[in-house]
Amino acid sequence: MFIPGGDESDGCPVIVVCGGKNAGKSTFNRNLINIMLNHFASVNYLECDLGQMEFTPLGCLSLSTIIEPLLGILQCPVLLSILW
Repeated sequence: MFIPGGDESDGCPVIVVCGGKNAGKSTFNRNLINIMLNHFASVNYLECDLGQMEFTPLGCLSLSTIIEPLLGILQCPVLLSILW
């Protein structure tokens, strides 16, 4: 869902993605972020799903500034160090 009326001074869109379990929200977000990086230097991503570990450990809310395409499966450095 595109929400008009974001910070109109810089022309950046505000997008909210919502849906049921296993609907593909995380995959959609990753693809959307990668597409947005073709048009903007960075993308701010507010993660509100406490059960999903995209950029932070489980149970954490985060606001991340993404400057490079998301290519891997896990982006959370804490999780990467535990898993590897």
